[in-house]
Amino acid sequence: MRFKTTILLTIMIVFLLIGKGQAVGINLLSFDSIHYIVSGDFGDVEFLKISLDNYLDEINTVAYKLVYDGDDFNLEGNWRIKFLKRKKYNLGLDFSFPLELDNMKMGKGIGLSANSYYFNQNKLYLDIDYFFDRSDRWVYEGGVIIPLSTVIDLTLGVGNSYWETDNNCLNIGLKVAL
Repeated sequence: MRFKTTILLTIMIVFLLIGKGQAVGINLLSFDSIHYIVSGDFGDVEFLKISLDNYLDEINTVAYKLVYDGDDFNLEGNWRIKFLKRKKYNLGLDFSFPLELDNMKMGKGIGLSANSYYFNQNKLYLDIDYFFDRSDRWVYEGGVIIPLSTVIDLTLGVGNSYWETDNNCLNIGLKVAL
């Protein structure tokens, strides 16, 4: 059973990533930004994360995350649908699919995301996700996004992770527009 699941997931990932999306005019490999994140507390680094974001249109965003916890690599796919977009804020519905690579276990989650501007250029953000396959079902992160240049943002936040729901981590990251 595990072999069949691995083959099925590999085929799905290959078709999603390698396919050009020609039927709807979308290229899932053309990334719009990359986000480097270090998560931990003051004495220990818990996670290193890389997130590749693809803005499919004004409403839909797809993100692919690679997470390293010092022992194992994990993957996560996210689909965000912005259902309320205003000049100063937006709200989105998120679908999350984390994948633990060591035992090929895929999770399923749904959540809300919000962004709001303050001081004309800085942003506050909040993500709250509920996972159906965990005993600790809630995952959250909130913080501030500070632009350093026209293409680079500094992200500072606090939250937990699908792989570590017990501890709150400080998150420091750089997001680069491509």
